[in-house]
Amino acid sequence: MWSTFAIVFTIGLLAGSANSIVEKLQFQTGAFGIDGIYHLFEKPWFMSLIMFVAMLLALPVYYLLVWRRYIKVDKVNKHIFFVVAIPSLFDLLGSSFQAIGLVYTPVSVFQMLKGSILIFSAALSVLFLHRKMYRHNWAGVIICVIALIFVGMSSVASRENQTQVVSLGKLLLGICFIVGGQIVCASQYVIEEFLLKPPHDVSPVALVGLEGFWGTILMVAVALPIVGSLHGGDVGGVIENTRDSFVMLYNDPAIMWLTVSFVVSVFVFNLCGVMVTATASAVHHTFLDATRTILIWIVSVLMFYVAPGKGLGEPLTSWSLLQLIGFVMLIYGELLYDEIVKLPFGLHEKEPVSAFRSFKGDFIFLVGFGTTSSSERTSYGVSSRTKAGPWNPFQQGETTIIAERC
Repeated sequence: MWSTFAIVFTIGLLAGSANSIVEKLQFQTGAFGIDGIYHLFEKPWFMSLIMFVAMLLALPVYYLLVWRRYIKVDKVNKHIFFVVAIPSLFDLLGSSFQAIGLVYTPVSVFQMLKGSILIFSAALSVLFLHRKMYRHNWAGVIICVIALIFVGMSSVASRENQTQVVSLGKLLLGICFIVGGQIVCASQYVIEEFLLKPPHDVSPVALVGLEGFWGTILMVAVALPIVGSLHGGDVGGVIENTRDSFVMLYNDPAIMWLTVSFVVSVFVFNLCGVMVTATASAVHHTFLDATRTILIWIVSVLMFYVAPGKGLGEPLTSWSLLQLIGFVMLIYGELLYDEIVKLPFGLHEKEPVSAFRSFKGDFIFLVGFGTTSSSERTSYGVSSRTKAGPWNPFQQGETTIIAERC
């Protein structure tokens, strides 16, 4: 019997994988634009707008739940409403940076480089949430750094074998954009953890919807007008032509349906992501991001060989082994960080139990929402067991964290 946490994590894993694959497919799909010329749908800023619109759909869902009394108390006050604009801005910048990077890199390399968010999330959690880092935490971070170096090396060395050959300069630029996006997204996750945990206890559904609201406003009022006026390589000589994006959507049903699929996957993934943050921590949200890497790589390779000659996916190359080693090290670093595996030779430090459980039952997998008295809870971690009520992903209120790392 799977726990609720396992179900949410798995759904987020599948939706997140579909998210990256669909977005890459859009970038590799062409259509006739506003100038009547056939070109690829390389529109990272427009896709950021679509992402926020998808998240905005959570807001009517939230108020429907309040109306139906699945959520007893609406904690979205004026202060929370405006504070959520901060992670929304970070989400906009981080997602846009990553989308730009995805244009110039293979999707599996993009997904693996996204694992660097663990490094930045852990560092920011120490600085701002005062979370203590143990020996195995630092070891996991160091292993992730080495893994990312391997991934970067494989990307640069195998660029001549990619289906869409790009220059070394553009490839390195893409990698820099992706890593920079992870720093911004890590900041977003830490702020989200602060809002989702006591004393704020913002509902995950409300947080996703509010971030979508602010993100949509920022995209329409600020980002899209800027990229639509600065000199660039898109239609009309600008960085990105939004009118051209809508014309391409209208002219090609494939791009339209890919966009619809993207909206659904983004909505589900972001909702699952904030639920993971609420029930565990910002670092565990990053673990969800990194874990979907293997699905991305498998699907990308299958797409290349199932549909040869169509420029989809990526092939296996002589450097794929280095990429595989980087992936295995990245996952091992994640598992070591979360204490699912332990440091050998007696180097492992004893500490409160992780939010995940091992196969022997040493770790708690489910961290539920329940109602506790103020004397029973502490912010950002409870090292003693407290009795939680039924888990409801839509309900705010006191968060009971069972055996969570302090």
